[in-house]
Amino acid sequence: MTQSTDLHGLLDQLLMREPLDAVRLLGEEFVNINWQDRDESEISVIVADFLPFLTRLAGRIRTDLRQSPLPLSDKGRLRIDALLRVYRYAQLMLNLKLNSLTERV
Repeated sequence: MTQSTDLHGLLDQLLMREPLDAVRLLGEEFVNINWQDRDESEISVIVADFLPFLTRLAGRIRTDLRQSPLPLSDKGRLRIDALLRVYRYAQLMLNLKLNSLTERV
């Protein structure tokens, strides 16, 4: 199985998970990916595939947060943590894309 297929399989798995579980699994998998071995075209494909997912995931978590009572429960705090992690993953992916483009120049 190729690395690209593995990432698409990961995306399929994440779509079937609850938002907090998806964020946890995504973090575990992103740590294991060897980003330095990827060229610009591979990184572009990964970013193009995962950014829309991260956007939808952040939206689901924000919706859950809006429905949380105040003061926030432990579950609400976990949602805030997960939302910040999603934003961080998106930022890291965009930085990877930018770095790969810079190296090409």
